[in-house]
Amino acid sequence: MAVATKRSKAVAVKRVPWERLPGEPAKAYAYFRIYKEMPPSRRCLRRVAEKVLESSTRPVKLNSALTTLKRYSTRWRWQERVAAWDEYCYVLGLLAADLLDRRVVAPRAWGAVKAVDRWLREEYLARDITEREKVG
Repeated sequence: MAVATKRSKAVAVKRVPWERLPGEPAKAYAYFRIYKEMPPSRRCLRRVAEKVLESSTRPVKLNSALTTLKRYSTRWRWQERVAAWDEYCYVLGLLAADLLDRRVVAPRAWGAVKAVDRWLREEYLARDITEREKVG
C-alpha cells in the first residue's frame, strides 16, 4: 500500500501486488515481469536467468545472474506477488467463462422459453377454440 500526501492529508492508494513496488528498481521489476508471465508449471528463477542471458549484450555467467535474481526475488517478494497474480488470473478466467456461458447459454435458454411460450399459447388457443365449439 502506498501513501500519497495532499495538503498534509494522507490518502491511501491501493496497489495490486504485481505492479511495480515503490523503490523497486526498473531492472528488478523487468525481471519480475518475465517471471510472472511464465506459465506457473514452468516458472523458476533459472529460466528467467536463461531468458535474461539470451537478451544480454554483455557476457554474464548463469550463476551470477541467478544470484542476482534470488536476491531480487527475496527482496521484492516475488513469490507472494506472483501468487496474487495467479489468483487474479484464475478469478478472471472464471469471470470470463461465466460471461461466455451467459452469452452462449442465455440465448439458447431464451429460445427455449420462447418455444415453451409458443406451445402454451397454442395449447391455450386450441383449448379456447374447443371450449367455444362446445358452447356454440
